[in-house]
Amino acid sequence: MSVEDKRTRDAQEAPHSPNPSMEYYRQFVDRSLASTESMLHREAFEKGVLRGATKALADVLVRGLMLHLGGLDPAVRERIRSEKDLETLDVWCAALRGIRSAEEAAQLVTKIMNARGR
Repeated sequence: MSVEDKRTRDAQEAPHSPNPSMEYYRQFVDRSLASTESMLHREAFEKGVLRGATKALADVLVRGLMLHLGGLDPAVRERIRSEKDLETLDVWCAALRGIRSAEEAAQLVTKIMNARGR
């Protein structure tokens, strides 16, 4: 339900007397709180999904680089896992998919370490 629809509903439900009842105000406050709570839950859910996606891409990147290089410096792992920008991690993972040698993997590590953190 859009904000405008809610306003229309509230206006239609409002008592027409000059002194609306306390029950009307309680119901109005309850609906407002429920709407706000729902919005906060949705935002928390979206943040959780984003956190999960960034962690998953970081893990894929770390594992892929370890497979190509036989190991990975802890500073590189930390740099990858500290990246919070999903798009950046996605670009790095796309680069990982094209790697065919340890030299190419080392070049990606250099690119990652030289990238500015967001």
